[in-house]
Amino acid sequence: MLSILTDFTFFGVLNATGILIVDSVCSVPRIIEVTVLRNIMMNFLLYARKNETGLRLRERIQSLTPDHDMESFGRIDNLFQRLRQPVNGFALAIILAGSRSEFEKILEAGDLLEGLRTIIIVPDRNSETISAALKLHPRYMSYADGDFLDVSMVAGRMLQKSRSVPV
Repeated sequence: MLSILTDFTFFGVLNATGILIVDSVCSVPRIIEVTVLRNIMMNFLLYARKNETGLRLRERIQSLTPDHDMESFGRIDNLFQRLRQPVNGFALAIILAGSRSEFEKILEAGDLLEGLRTIIIVPDRNSETISAALKLHPRYMSYADGDFLDVSMVAGRMLQKSRSVPV
């Protein structure tokens, strides 16, 4: 980024929703990039019980976005209640099914996830579990026994794409 800043000059804000980068090295300024930044109030929903696994996940993804950009749920019924409300503007939902019973509840309420980008974390590596999880059409799937680095990287990329769209 520093090398970019030495070659390019920040020109200004466009309509308070974007930035314009201008090449200051050339004798005639030219537009290099215009990026429109979306204003998203809440970026993602997180469901993870407040147990050891849930805390590991929260710790891993907390750096993705400030706390006010995340709605976090520790109880499955609270998540379902929220999903029954409009979820417009959310980039994704990260759902940790830490146990088989939680996973089955999520499967039963799969229609609530329809149309929402999801990352689902399944409780085991059983082929039936994986097959059932894929019926939810997640954008990404991981396992509860992992370190969640993969989830953090995928979620970060999805959030980054949701925040800026080249014009």
